[in-house]
Amino acid sequence: MQHVGRVIGGEDPCTCQLWDNFASSRQSRTAAADLLIQHELDSATDEDVSTVKNLLERLLDPESTPLGLGLLRAVAKELHKYGSAADLAICWAWDAHAAENEFKLVWVVCMLLYAIIFTREQAGELEKIDAVECPIRLECYVNDPDVSFVGLHPCMHYVSEPGLRDVFAKVGDGPDDAKEARCPTCNEPILFAKRAGRLREAPASRPHTDSC
Repeated sequence: MQHVGRVIGGEDPCTCQLWDNFASSRQSRTAAADLLIQHELDSATDEDVSTVKNLLERLLDPESTPLGLGLLRAVAKELHKYGSAADLAICWAWDAHAAENEFKLVWVVCMLLYAIIFTREQAGELEKIDAVECPIRLECYVNDPDVSFVGLHPCMHYVSEPGLRDVFAKVGDGPDDAKEARCPTCNEPILFAKRAGRLREAPASRPHTDSC
């Protein structure tokens, strides 16, 4: 979630313009909702899908629920306060809270913020890095929504999920083997890993200065 705060949580003119454009464009709001539905509801029950769609409508329809977009903007602004390395634990607490409440409001808000970033990248309102390289497999995944990246804790480096499986395959299947897994970038022990989300294509987007 730190990425969300850095990219769309500021109050600079470019970021404010991005939010104004999003609020005024039904097409943009629909694109973000559709992306979340298509890529994040694979394991959802019919009831979960219905719940998520209802929440998306409440968050993204300014006519029926004016405060919905305000909530998204407020969360992004709050996350913007935690942009330093020392604040990573706070941002990951948001991720953990969302993961524990999958398909509920906090989860939908977090996933929707990632979806807004992704779709605004596609629209050219945010600059993007088109390729993310896995430090284990040394492969670049270019605009590949089928490949998820995971954050390693506590070092916070990123690897692809296929790469992470390679790491654990090398250390074995015993109950204590996970403790031996180490980050390929810094060699720190991996305590646990958390999926970063398929919606986030790259960790370095920023407002596109030409669009302001």
